[in-house]
Amino acid sequence: ATPSSSFPATSQSPLQSTVPWAFSPQAFLGTEARERITHTFMVPTQYIVTLEHPALDRADLSSLEVMLSAGSPLRVDTKRQIIARMGRGIHELYG
Repeated sequence: ATPSSSFPATSQSPLQSTVPWAFSPQAFLGTEARERITHTFMVPTQYIVTLEHPALDRADLSSLEVMLSAGSPLRVDTKRQIIARMGRGIHELYG
């Protein structure tokens, strides 16, 4: 099961937070498509395995507005792939 919680982000729209017990790129891509996720916060390894997953090129990530990475620095080539294949840009929170 995936724990989740809802709490008010603004007076007009609730914020849904989904935190999986374990990460899999297939589960992430499926949840993204089903829930229309707008923000994601992952460590570099999670981005790398998602980039390597064959379903990524068929995934609809159009609702994804913000991607955050933390835990260790992203390699430049990984950043380029994330931007090219997953979305509008990535914010790195490290250092």
